[in-house]
Amino acid sequence: MDINRKSDVMRFKLFEILMILSGLLIVLMSLLMDLFYSGSPGIGFEQLAGIVVGSIVILIGTRRLLFPNKHNWEILLFGVYLGGIFIVGLRPSEAMLDYHSSLLGMNSLSKRDLVVNVAGFVPLGFLAMTAVEAKFAGHKKTFYHIALAIIFGIGVSVTLEILQYYWIPGRYSSLYDLLTNTAGTIIGVLAYLFIHKKSVDAVK
Repeated sequence: MDINRKSDVMRFKLFEILMILSGLLIVLMSLLMDLFYSGSPGIGFEQLAGIVVGSIVILIGTRRLLFPNKHNWEILLFGVYLGGIFIVGLRPSEAMLDYHSSLLGMNSLSKRDLVVNVAGFVPLGFLAMTAVEAKFAGHKKTFYHIALAIIFGIGVSVTLEILQYYWIPGRYSSLYDLLTNTAGTIIGVLAYLFIHKKSVDAVK
């Protein structure tokens, strides 16, 4: 192994170590967030998001060691983010609803909810597309992979809305949530196609 090759390996190992330490720090800070501000103890939205992000950063740092098979890594990363979506989406709310909410009702949508619903499903769409192409590489054309990833994103959103409506205290079901989640999924899929330079002919 020449000197340049050894230098590249050392830099990559250093990068992996920094990623693992950064991920652990993010998770630790998320768990200890209550120590830095006054409020009721417990794991809130910001802490859950931090734990999910920290876990993904740790996985990135340990990928070469634990997951030499790239396909297994992509599927696992998708599973971690999917788990985070369900944890955050099914978190009970202390707010009491002052109106009757129907399943997939046309409730109002705040700007914050709009941003959260779209942004939260962009990575899901991207990772779903990554996992689908890894799992079914060579079996179907990219068009079918796109359809499967989007349908999966819609299925996740519908599942969340049903669970929120029937079982999660303080949460309600909204058609706007489903639409914005679907929009986020589609944006994530398009981002995957753009990054991987999929041509228009590939999806026909």
